[in-house]
Amino acid sequence: MKTIIHLLIMLSLIQNLAFAQEKEFIISTGVKGSTWHVAGEALAKILTNNLEPKYGYRFKALPSSGSHYNINMIEEGKVHFATTSALFSLMAVQGSGIFKNDKKRNLTMAMYLWRDAVNYVVRKDFAKSGNIMDMKNAYGKPFALGLKDTDFKISAGIILGSLGVSSNQIKNSNLDYIQSGDALLKKRIVGLNALSYPPVSIVDDLYKIIPNDIRYLEFDNSQLKAINQKYPLWSPFIIPSGTYPNQPKEIKTICQPTVLVASKKLPKEVVYQVLKVIYDNLDTLHEMNSALKEITKKSTIEDLPINLHRGAMKYYRDNNVKMTIPIGMLYKVFG
Repeated sequence: MKTIIHLLIMLSLIQNLAFAQEKEFIISTGVKGSTWHVAGEALAKILTNNLEPKYGYRFKALPSSGSHYNINMIEEGKVHFATTSALFSLMAVQGSGIFKNDKKRNLTMAMYLWRDAVNYVVRKDFAKSGNIMDMKNAYGKPFALGLKDTDFKISAGIILGSLGVSSNQIKNSNLDYIQSGDALLKKRIVGLNALSYPPVSIVDDLYKIIPNDIRYLEFDNSQLKAINQKYPLWSPFIIPSGTYPNQPKEIKTICQPTVLVASKKLPKEVVYQVLKVIYDNLDTLHEMNSALKEITKKSTIEDLPINLHRGAMKYYRDNNVKMTIPIGMLYKVFG
């Protein structure tokens, strides 16, 4: 028994040493062409440009299927950083939801990135009130809730379930991000669910082509309160008028944070330098992608659902960043 324990300790030490010696770092993002992937590529570019000359560090953003895959890759030591939803991150450290009985030990927080809005877009003939409760009109109908185990699908189940809407009674079309927009355009489905920072490209296309045939489903404050009962992660989000073509009125929906996570095994100095480059180059990043405009020093450690990496904590302390952490949002600070 002691031999097995010693072997496990040795393997852990070897892996930690390997992480300490690495110069090439992978950022696992989202579906190719999505906000997560495009913004991840922007981050990888600016990090490499600034850190390779002095430290030899190079960064590469890879597309993925989303948070579930990214968190598992972090846990297995196959990637170093990843974009994830706050919801999946919290479930991972709790060992709840999709990660029930599979608590993750290597997942730590680097920083808040941006808010991803909940976008339910349906055919107008199914939107009697324009409220999310119209989803009951989709019972038995084909609807793009999202692919299995993705952020779209899991968040849909939690949101709708919190409001007494059974996602199991909706015929999920099992389409990916791009396919769902095309299917709604061709009336093969009655609506789609997209978790993304607006403007959402597939929704933008729909507003250009069939603006009079579609409608966003909105949320009110009482519904937001109900959704936050189990996972207190969501907040109000207003999509301003004119965000999409032919959109004269603002849209009231909800959102959750998207965060940058890092392997706990990464050296403190690596994560510290990553944050330093990002916050020293905000103006450049804001020009590279609209979602990245949400990154400000004011938002650095607000709405964080899991432990902070020790390198991130050092950066925030060294730069006197005020820590505003809502009760229940941060499991504990990893010092």
